[in-house]
Amino acid sequence: MIARVCAVILAIALATSACAIQLTTALELGPPVVRLENSDLLYATRSTTMTLPRGETVLRLPLDALDVSPGDAMVEVQPAERVTLVGARTLDDPSETLWRVRADREVEAAISLTYPVEGLSWAITYAVNLGSGGEADIQAALRVSNELGRDLREANLIGDIVNATISLDDGESITVQQPLLSGTVVAEDIQRQIVYDRDRYGDAAMELLKIAALPERDEDLSPDVAPARLSGPLPGGSVRIYTAAAAGPEFISESSVPYTPAGESMDLRLGPASGVTVTRSLDDTSEVDKRLDARDRVALYDLLETWILEVRNLRERPVALQIRQSHDGYWKVERSSHDYERPCAESLFFELTVDTGERAEITYRLRHFNREP
Repeated sequence: MIARVCAVILAIALATSACAIQLTTALELGPPVVRLENSDLLYATRSTTMTLPRGETVLRLPLDALDVSPGDAMVEVQPAERVTLVGARTLDDPSETLWRVRADREVEAAISLTYPVEGLSWAITYAVNLGSGGEADIQAALRVSNELGRDLREANLIGDIVNATISLDDGESITVQQPLLSGTVVAEDIQRQIVYDRDRYGDAAMELLKIAALPERDEDLSPDVAPARLSGPLPGGSVRIYTAAAAGPEFISESSVPYTPAGESMDLRLGPASGVTVTRSLDDTSEVDKRLDARDRVALYDLLETWILEVRNLRERPVALQIRQSHDGYWKVERSSHDYERPCAESLFFELTVDTGERAEITYRLRHFNREP
């Protein structure tokens, strides 16, 4: 049975000689609209419309039916230029609160109640199926779990790029496909890469699938129709990757991806790159160019660091490797055994190819400026 929340409206008409109370018919608030945010606490809004008479009207909302405390309830009345929310008063029963509104004339008003919903969680999941020709089919789904302590009926879940209408019993979960976030990627737009990035992936070289920059999604597309080509933006979520096999899809790995705007690429982790090792070590440090204060104590100095990156390829074919190194503070590279790029103030980027069974070594020295003892 679809849960309804009723608001009992007490219209108070003031006359010059006496006070009269008019009880209107019960109003039904619409189904909840839940805004999906990256937050532990979500908010639901229920709305209705009614004709308000000129003057003051008192609204009584049974918050106990929604397990909402008066302090968490937010009531809004529109149009704001015609209707004013005068105030609220809690009765002896703490679950009962009266809201007083005043209209400057008879008006059709929209009344909404917004309240927190604790226990409703959601996540985006992606299933990536790699085809034998190098292409990929990506299917997105919205996973919702109800731990509210009550059933949820006809709830509209709305996010920036996610939407669904669900009915869900207490304690249950549901998965809703998201066609707009799904699509295919042609083989030409997918590259396999091996990357060593200690800050992002730890001490192991990681094998990645890099999907080329996502085109912007056509805003006129129906939310029930998947675009022919995967497009952005895409929300962050968990990813399970499968590859085509004679016996059916074969699971490869599971990871997560962050929010990916249109125009940016997406990196999918396949797992540690077997047969490729990278050893990172600080070979030498020294303090130079010391500056003294008035008491001949060291106030500032520059720090020299020599770093070594040793790469071994135990695979049966040459390996192209990308190495990203991060360093804090204000620094420069004084010398390097290999060419490098500096894409931002904190990072160095190296590319090299290591033949089968071979070892390669990158050595570079940094000068960190203005360090304090």
